[in-house]
Amino acid sequence: GRIPGAERVLKGKMLVWEIPDDAERPKRKNDANAIEKIELFTEGLMTVTPDAAFTETPSYTVAVTYDETELTGMAGARSTVTYRTADRGLVSMIRSGLVSTAMTFKAHHRAICTYETPYMPFSIGIHALTVDNRLDTEGVLKLDYIIEIKGARAERCEMTMKIQEDPNA
Repeated sequence: GRIPGAERVLKGKMLVWEIPDDAERPKRKNDANAIEKIELFTEGLMTVTPDAAFTETPSYTVAVTYDETELTGMAGARSTVTYRTADRGLVSMIRSGLVSTAMTFKAHHRAICTYETPYMPFSIGIHALTVDNRLDTEGVLKLDYIIEIKGARAERCEMTMKIQEDPNA
């Protein structure tokens, strides 16, 4: 595994969001189930910190921080994905900047959070279907979830994060 370690600079980290089309997005011809795929390559920072309370098996807190861009619709925001190695199935994503929120992903659980935008805040619900977290061991995190906006409109989303260390850092 890749644990322990202090900080790692990441380069070529890839986020892939797969979002089913909805009425506000143009559909591809003859494809009612079209998927919109956004790929983002960016640099980030992965930090690994020992947890304060050690048990028989050491546990670490892993955080991956990166800047959002226009591609994700959140330019000016910084995102941090965090989890503890003792509970890889519980993942938090915190966004700060022009848009801000704190989202929690745990398979088969629903979480409510507030999304702050320059225009107005609104509530969203996150119902995580699966959390496949191998970020600190294989460099991969996959989230499959349903996002509800204002308790009404729902979209199924998939996010795959792939990271690799920058060999020049």
